[in-house]
Amino acid sequence: MPRYHLLYTDGEVNELGEHRAYRLENAAMSPLLHQQGNEEAYLWARYQLAVTRQRDSERTSSSPYAQWHTNSPLVNFETYLNNNENIVDEDLVAWVTLSDHVIPSLEDLPNSATVGREMSFYLSPFNYFPESPTMSSRDAVFLGLADPQDPARGLRYFPQGGPTEEAPPPACQLDFVNASVPWIERPDSLVEATVHDGVF
Repeated sequence: MPRYHLLYTDGEVNELGEHRAYRLENAAMSPLLHQQGNEEAYLWARYQLAVTRQRDSERTSSSPYAQWHTNSPLVNFETYLNNNENIVDEDLVAWVTLSDHVIPSLEDLPNSATVGREMSFYLSPFNYFPESPTMSSRDAVFLGLADPQDPARGLRYFPQGGPTEEAPPPACQLDFVNASVPWIERPDSLVEATVHDGVF
């Protein structure tokens, strides 16, 4: 399972000279176990990830009628790949196959369980922004120790990114924890908002 698939424009770089890219991570990647040569109706299953040029005529990888035309399907996915087209600096389509392997057990009868059989993929920026886009969120906050030498004193609330010389820590201190239950012993107490001087 490759850790990174990066899609980027060849000449587009950020201020550090790195390609502005998108990372595609397939969290449900598994190889096809079916013997090749008998799957014309679902040729897309041979590939965990295929990348082609965007074409309006290539909108789906299969057809609802494929089960009635298994030997000569209306949509042959491999024709999208076998045209030897250049994909550098073109509008691209990523065809992602999500799959898993199920080993049947008696508990699957008469209804197969679906718990824990989650399939997904992620498309996220990679060197696209100069910093995390969440930093520009109006609700971004930073929680820091009021006293790093004494964690039992609680936490202090800072606006976006923490204290700086230009933006010193505010006077408001949120008492998420108290001396009797230090946050080191109960990390979940960090998210238990309590009222402190009328402020949550």
